[in-house]
Amino acid sequence: MRRAFCWHCKRAGPAQRTRIALGIVTGKCAYTADFTLKYLDLKKYFDLVEAGDTRAIIKSSAMQKILTHWDIEPTHAAYIGDSGSDILESIAAGVLPLGAGWAETATIHNLSTARPFATFTSVASFTSWLDKNITVPS
Repeated sequence: MRRAFCWHCKRAGPAQRTRIALGIVTGKCAYTADFTLKYLDLKKYFDLVEAGDTRAIIKSSAMQKILTHWDIEPTHAAYIGDSGSDILESIAAGVLPLGAGWAETATIHNLSTARPFATFTSVASFTSWLDKNITVPS
């Protein structure tokens, strides 16, 4: 069984080397998401990108859509986000909620009722956690 990580951070290389399926769920519109991924030369690392909707927060349904496409159960997936709504949407989707706290704009510390399973203060601490906690079938 494959394990999925739906994340939106700037380092995809280690996950690619370990064959973790990668997707992005973002609140950005499709055009902006595509432009950003191309500009940062990150598009090649991700299997799927689900863009946002200007009328509503749809991240949990976008996560479920990606998992359905990959035929992966939510309990075998995680989402790393930098905002409180990312954590709440992860929980609603049934995936492991992880916090990206390394950016100045991160707001995950504002949550009072729900907490991420783990919060990372640097990309290095996140990739170290991946190395220690994720088993990828051969």
